[in-house]
Amino acid sequence: MQADYQTPIGQTQILEMGGKQILRSVSSDYNYFNAVGNGAYQPDLNTNLSNVFNYNQNVSAGYMSYTLNTGKAYSVKAGGRYEYTTINANFANATEINTDIPSYGVFVPSLNVSRKLSNGKTVKAAYNKRIQRPSIQFLNPNIQASNPLNVVIGNPNLNPEYTDNYELTYNTFVNGTSLNMSGFFRNTTGAIQSIREAVPSGDTIKTRFANIGLERAYGVNFFGNVRIGKNFTLNRSEEHTSETPVTFLYLVCR
Repeated sequence: MQADYQTPIGQTQILEMGGKQILRSVSSDYNYFNAVGNGAYQPDLNTNLSNVFNYNQNVSAGYMSYTLNTGKAYSVKAGGRYEYTTINANFANATEINTDIPSYGVFVPSLNVSRKLSNGKTVKAAYNKRIQRPSIQFLNPNIQASNPLNVVIGNPNLNPEYTDNYELTYNTFVNGTSLNMSGFFRNTTGAIQSIREAVPSGDTIKTRFANIGLERAYGVNFFGNVRIGKNFTLNRSEEHTSETPVTFLYLVCR
C-alpha cells in the first residue's frame, strides 16, 4: 500500500512526500520421513527436521524530498526515508532456535546535485543509502540435506545489509552522439556471508549464514548512443567494476 503527494513551491521548487506499508508473510512446512526395512515411511519427530516455520515482516515507511532549481545552472534534490520494521517469527512446535527478533528502524538519506554546462552538457553527483533485507533462502531454518554431505541451514535472526552509494556522472553530445560516463563507489556493511564448518563425526559440511561481510565495489560505466539515419540507433554500454567488466552492444530500429 502506497500514497504519494507532490506540490510545486513557486517556479523553482518541488516538495514530495509519501508513505508505504509492506506486509510480507512466509510459511515453510517441512518434514523428514524415515522407514525401517520395508515398513511405511513415518515423519521424524525431531522438531529441527519436521516443523512449520512462520515468518511475518511488516515495514512502515515515510519519505520526504525537496527539489530546487537555481536558474539555468544548478539543480539540487535532497530527501530522506524512515523505515520501521517489525518481525514476528515462530514455529508450530517449540524448538531451541531463538525467534524473538527485535524491531528496528533505519533512516535512508539521499542527495543529488546536477549542473548544466554549455552545449547541453551536464555533471551530476549523487549519494544515497540502501537497505537490503535478507531473502527467505537465507532465513529459513529448515535443514536442507538433499546432499547429505553438504547441509544448509538458514538463520532467521539475520539483519539487513546497508549500502552507501556514491556516483559521479558526466553527459555530453558530440556531433549528434550522446555520451554518458560515470564512476561509482559502493560500501556495504553487514553483508550476508556463508559460514562453512565440518562436522567432527564425519565428512559432512554445514553451511550457515551471518552478517559478517564488509564489501567495497567501485567502477565506471560508459554509455554511447549514435543515430544512424532516420530509423536506426546504435547503443553501446560498458561497465568496468572491481569484480568484472561487462559490455553491451545493440541496434534499435524505429
